[in-house]
Amino acid sequence: MATLQALVLTCCLLSGTPSIPVEVAEPLEIESFYETFPEELRPYLTEEQEVYLQENYVETEEASQELDEIASSCNTKKILEEERIALEQRQAAEEARLQEIDSNISSVISSTGSPGAGYCAKWVSMVYQNAGYGYIGGNADDMYYNYCDSADRSELKNGMLVAVPSWNGSARSYEYGHIGIYIDGMLWHNIGPIQQTPLDEWIATYGQIEEVRWGFPI
Repeated sequence: MATLQALVLTCCLLSGTPSIPVEVAEPLEIESFYETFPEELRPYLTEEQEVYLQENYVETEEASQELDEIASSCNTKKILEEERIALEQRQAAEEARLQEIDSNISSVISSTGSPGAGYCAKWVSMVYQNAGYGYIGGNADDMYYNYCDSADRSELKNGMLVAVPSWNGSARSYEYGHIGIYIDGMLWHNIGPIQQTPLDEWIATYGQIEEVRWGFPI
């Protein structure tokens, strides 16, 4: 029987036939393409590719080209899968960060008292300090140019600063602007007492000279 198996193998090798009967290959411990195929790429094989690798043993020029194409295809799928997983991890981390900011700012915003009229930026800095993010510092116009770089509603998140560098309320407001903190559709801002104003109303009042923008200082 072994002699017959060897004879069949010899014929396959001489003819360049990549497919060797399993009953011949297994007793002679000949490795199929599947057994030598990189293990980390196997999960990305199609059913058809896996069958091809399992049923073929002899490397010909044509088989070698086919193997390269299969490996390249699987490697591309592997890279795309890794990128997808990495993106999901980044998105989950960002969502967790936003939730933490929302929770921390929301927990202290109502208990942070006003430092007095005309100190909108100081109150914002106090809120962030009380939430554990440190004292920001600067006037409303400083915070606008340093941190507020978006006017896209889809990017507005709880805890973001919302500011204008100038508005037509007084000489000081024209020079220094105004700023507040966004929470659930409302702008918390210091005008002496702390007020909550709907976003659209706040924009209509303070956004007549400069574009209202928002962003995180952290």
